[in-house]
Amino acid sequence: FHGLILLGVSFATITLKQRPYFIDLIKVILISIVGVGIIFLINKMLGAGANFWYLQNRVEQDTLLNFLPDPPFHIFILIPTGILIMALIYMPFFISDYLNRHKLR
Repeated sequence: FHGLILLGVSFATITLKQRPYFIDLIKVILISIVGVGIIFLINKMLGAGANFWYLQNRVEQDTLLNFLPDPPFHIFILIPTGILIMALIYMPFFISDYLNRHKLR
């Protein structure tokens, strides 16, 4: 199902000529960090059985998360990793904007 998210975003970007801007990247990062904090508190209030966003316990299957510290400390690695991935995805738009501003095309 995660592939459908990428397909939908790619569709909007290419065919509908929608694109992200730098401020959108900053907003997504801030919303995500606030969201992690809120979900962590909800998990704590709901008790031991709650594990939304896998902030309390590891998933039962083997995943890449097994190589990270125990939850919730894995977030300190996942947040910078997520920011790096978002920055890499935004990079072509950044380069295009830079070239258009400086008329290097």
